[in-house]
Amino acid sequence: MTHLGGRSLFNIAAWAGALGVALFVHGTPSAAHAATPTATTPAQVFQVLGGKAPADWPALAQPHFHVRAQPPLLALWEGGPERPVVNNIPMPPPEVPFDQRPVNSQVPVFIPRGFAAPYPNAAPGHSSSITLTFDDCGTADQIQAVVAALADVNEHGVFFITGQCRDHFPWLVATLQSKGHLVCNHTYSHPDLRRLSNYGIRSEIGRGVMAGCPYFRPPYGAWDGPRGRVAGIAAEFGLQVMLWDVDSRDWAGAPADRIAALAKGRGGIILLHLHGASTPEAIRLIG
Repeated sequence: MTHLGGRSLFNIAAWAGALGVALFVHGTPSAAHAATPTATTPAQVFQVLGGKAPADWPALAQPHFHVRAQPPLLALWEGGPERPVVNNIPMPPPEVPFDQRPVNSQVPVFIPRGFAAPYPNAAPGHSSSITLTFDDCGTADQIQAVVAALADVNEHGVFFITGQCRDHFPWLVATLQSKGHLVCNHTYSHPDLRRLSNYGIRSEIGRGVMAGCPYFRPPYGAWDGPRGRVAGIAAEFGLQVMLWDVDSRDWAGAPADRIAALAKGRGGIILLHLHGASTPEAIRLIG
């Protein structure tokens, strides 16, 4: 036992000495590390130093990113378009003036004429809202002047045009709707419906404008009341009669300032016409 025990102790001592020498050779820090011991912080680890990581990092920790140098502003300008591009959506073509658009000359347009005192009038009452409505038809220039005035004051209108007007200017309904206006029924040829038979009333309304507007205005405001034939036949087409609160008399030459003063004072539904001489100016004054 003694001999075996001594040999075992000798072997253990030899192995321990060899292990110590190996640890001393491979574990001793270099002179550079021993002279300037530093602690590496997370911020330093992830800091990019000229696009190159420290050479003494272990191989598995070498970064695999690439920092691309930004070109100078002049190079960007020289290689880009002639001017900055806001978007790549083409602008719509300029709008064709109304008087340069096609006209169906085979369809005549009746525009009522008459004589009346050139003073606006209003029904009793007051409304805090104002609805601008436009009847009949007009020349292409007159219609465009009304549409332009509405655009200037950022307002939308309700247009009661005749079927003749729709057919004479084939583009009119779509143009008005594209600008946010309602286009409603005002019969086909602007007759006094009280003088027609039921068949005649039905024919005039049925050939009038049907463009998704639920309102109907009888020409001249002539009807036989809410329970009469005109309202009943209009209801067959899903239409409700709309009259007005203020008669502008623009067709008779009422001045724009008087029309605007009464419209703003009374409020409600304002009757205007596409062929009124002062209508565009009145629209701008009403605002």
